Amino acid sequence: MNLSSNRINQNAPRNRGGRAIPNRASAQPTPSRPQVQQANTLSNYGTTTRIRSLYPGQILKGEVTDLRNTEVVVTLENNTTVAGKLQNGSWLAIGETAAFKVASASQENIVLEALPRTDMALANSTIQKALEEAGLPKTDKNQQIVLELMNNQLPIHRQGIQQMLQLAYQHKDIQIPTLVLMNKLQIPLTETNAIQLERYENNANSITTQVQNLTTDLTTFLREMAEPYLQEEIPTTFSASSKKAATVAEQEALTNSPNTQQTNDHTANPFQSVAARIMSCIYDTALSASPISKTVLPDTTLQLTEPEQQELLSILENFDLPENTKEAILSGNASLRQVIHLIHKDFEQAFALDMENANMDTTNTEESATKNQSAESNAQMLRTSLFDTPVVNQIEQQFTQLQTENNELGGQLNNMERMEFNQILKQFPLDEQVKNKIITGEINTNELMRTIKTVLPFTEETPAAQLLSSPIFSRLLEKELLHSLLLTPKDIFQQGGVDHYYRKLEKQIHELNDIFDKQLLSRQQVENSILTSNMQTNAKESLGQLKDNLDFMKLLNQFFSFVQLPTKMQDTCTHADLYVYTRKKQLSKQQNPIHILLHLDMDYLGSLNVDVKLKNRTITANFCLNDEKSKKLLENNLSLLNDALLEKGYLCNSTVSKLEKEVDIVKDFIEPEPATQGISRYSFDLRA
Repeated sequence: MNLSSNRINQNAPRNRGGRAIPNRASAQPTPSRPQVQQANTLSNYGTTTRIRSLYPGQILKGEVTDLRNTEVVVTLENNTTVAGKLQNGSWLAIGETAAFKVASASQENIVLEALPRTDMALANSTIQKALEEAGLPKTDKNQQIVLELMNNQLPIHRQGIQQMLQLAYQHKDIQIPTLVLMNKLQIPLTETNAIQLERYENNANSITTQVQNLTTDLTTFLREMAEPYLQEEIPTTFSASSKKAATVAEQEALTNSPNTQQTNDHTANPFQSVAARIMSCIYDTALSASPISKTVLPDTTLQLTEPEQQELLSILENFDLPENTKEAILSGNASLRQVIHLIHKDFEQAFALDMENANMDTTNTEESATKNQSAESNAQMLRTSLFDTPVVNQIEQQFTQLQTENNELGGQLNNMERMEFNQILKQFPLDEQVKNKIITGEINTNELMRTIKTVLPFTEETPAAQLLSSPIFSRLLEKELLHSLLLTPKDIFQQGGVDHYYRKLEKQIHELNDIFDKQLLSRQQVENSILTSNMQTNAKESLGQLKDNLDFMKLLNQFFSFVQLPTKMQDTCTHADLYVYTRKKQLSKQQNPIHILLHLDMDYLGSLNVDVKLKNRTITANFCLNDEKSKKLLENNLSLLNDALLEKGYLCNSTVSKLEKEVDIVKDFIEPEPATQGISRYSFDLRA
């Protein structure tokens, strides 16, 4: 449904006060930046005015101008028309004046609930009487203030109404419903807090989405900053500083030395220094950092059936096969990494034989040409028949999966991409061991990017600019940023991991803000378009939104225990909210059950609420979701969850039901019934 004459923009989520809430892209690994949508305007009697916004719970009064089955069009007192679905309005007729309550105003439709005449008369009577007793004019604004005071169960005496009028005058940018609620909850009345509250009301304040926007903005910022230094020909000589820094260890020592830090930043081009500082925010504030070139890559056992083992041996026995490797394959204890190295070495040997035969002189006689063609054909058949087989492909897939799970370069870039990336890094003063690892893909991406960060200030401008503007580097850096700025499942399960994550995130935001605020480039360089204010706007805006979100989440924890869990999974990013319920009178009781709600936005399952109660060692869990296929999937696998928890000593009773309504952070948590419910902090076993 839609609004006809006023054309309210339903593509933008709205708060209780009707403010359009800007919402960035949804949680995807590489999101784009959509335009923020605002409400339009309409022309009433030749004067352009702001459209009256809709929000759930709002009371509208107007004339029914069209009524067809469950569809209704209402013309309000200011000639604005609202079209929507009708609830409880069987007694209405066209031309009748009535009051309506906005039941919902979503992107898909508007639902209006017709209020009985008695309710309408009672509400109007109460509002009119309150304004008369307060000696205030019966303007639309005054009536709205009284109505919101009533909706929030606040006094509607003269002092209360006048106080809200004064606050509304002082804070003109805050909508009346939001203003009344913030004043009731004693939330500091600032426009930033109002925006944050409205975003939380509309589930539009996901840290996951904001971090994804930030990573895109940062990589774009670096790419645009480096582009003016791109040249067609890359110099083959190093700068004086890079000649001095011959090894990775020397580079790291120079960069970390307090005596040389200022000199290095001075000799490097400003865009290289900025890039190095941004990358330092990823790695120098990490939970833990492995020494460069010292990371031990994990391994696993090759998984093959007996027939597959025999097929593999029939290939490898055509070359030099160590006896201990043969025994390990037959016993099922062979190292996957060792076997893949052996396959690659044997393939190179076969390929070399093929090239040797292909390069033989075939111009002497027709007979020799025939022989050489036969030899070449044999070599080609050797490669095809021995290595292009299901068992070799299966081993390659197992190895790619291993590399992906361990964040190795080979799990993110294919052979051609690694060769291209190695060519880009050719002019970098990198250790030969690191370059070889780039070719094979057997280098941890975190280790590689930290190495690049270390040598970047010592590299010539053009190859450095080529790297920063490379799509491959942007992709790797964006993924590393997501790994650093989001939680991992390991962080969640680790004791104190979530607290540690948020402390680290605040430090990273502070350091990134410091980079932009200090204006590292000179005014002349800015005027030369090396770094313009437009290039920084998006990144600074993203940082500001993320910081405001964290600050407001701290404020919300004064009312109830709540934390977002922005999580980086292997192939995607997930948004989750964790809420904790308790009862005031039961806070001191040790046997008080712990009640939590976990809300997740999943790529395939959709929106999912998990309501969990824990008492002693008994867990009651209810999974609520809309998608029928997802419900079936969960129902068929609940026994796995129950069995896993039983092994940990918990008795779990799990059910799956339809998701009746989304979480309303105001009604469900900020405004609980004051006489019966409260919120408190609890320490509980997140692993359960």
